[in-house]
Amino acid sequence: MARLSSIVEKTARPITFDVLVEGLRSLGLAIDANVLVHASLSKIGWIPGGAQTLIEALLEVVGSGGTVVMPTFSTDLTDPKDWHNPPVPEKWWTIVRDNLPAYDPLKTPTRGVGIVSECFRSWPGAIRSKHPHTSFAARGANAELITNTHALASPLGGQSPLAILYNLDASVLFLGTGFATNSCFHLAEDNIPNMPLSAEGAPLMNNGGREWVRFHDNKYDSSDFEECGAAFESSENPKRGKIGSASCYIFSIRSAVQFARTWLPHNRK
Repeated sequence: MARLSSIVEKTARPITFDVLVEGLRSLGLAIDANVLVHASLSKIGWIPGGAQTLIEALLEVVGSGGTVVMPTFSTDLTDPKDWHNPPVPEKWWTIVRDNLPAYDPLKTPTRGVGIVSECFRSWPGAIRSKHPHTSFAARGANAELITNTHALASPLGGQSPLAILYNLDASVLFLGTGFATNSCFHLAEDNIPNMPLSAEGAPLMNNGGREWVRFHDNKYDSSDFEECGAAFESSENPKRGKIGSASCYIFSIRSAVQFARTWLPHNRK
């Protein structure tokens, strides 16, 4: 409640549906666009209706020919041996693996991607991809195309929703977020030679029953994304603006990934 009071106090006037639509259009979000959205509701200001109103505004702006996409990651279903926030005792690991519910695109909640993505994953008409850790949800004309292919290994690489968005030359939209959490840079990581691998696992429905499935994945690392983003911003000058109190960016996913494919191998420490 205290946080909500703080947001109200910092908002000059309510950020209504009409204000959001006007702001999104002024920023450059176009009709029929395919757009990957990263949003921080609290950074925008107080919105009557909150996440629901923001999602409705995004869908209004892109129209029936466009597609809105959001990360709907579910890191609660990762292997407990890798948990750090908080860690769990090693003697719990087998119990956790045996009792985590199997990933279900309709039921499994998101974690760490914000209330807007959590609301969007179950939006009427939204389709969620099938990866248990790094799913994406999409609604619109290309939703099925974007979410249909999602490989268990290398889930942010060439057989992922990010790759389809790249092929569509989709836009990336930051609403109060920044490059540190820019998921599309992970697609560029797949081009780094000798990417380290990590042993992963997840509870999945397999052959009609629940099973703990083990697989290997690239060891993705976002620790230098903010630095890469600053270099991209300096070089490519993506369009910037304000919606409510939030600093916002919109840019081509293709230009960002192409830039990161050059920058990361030469600058990653």
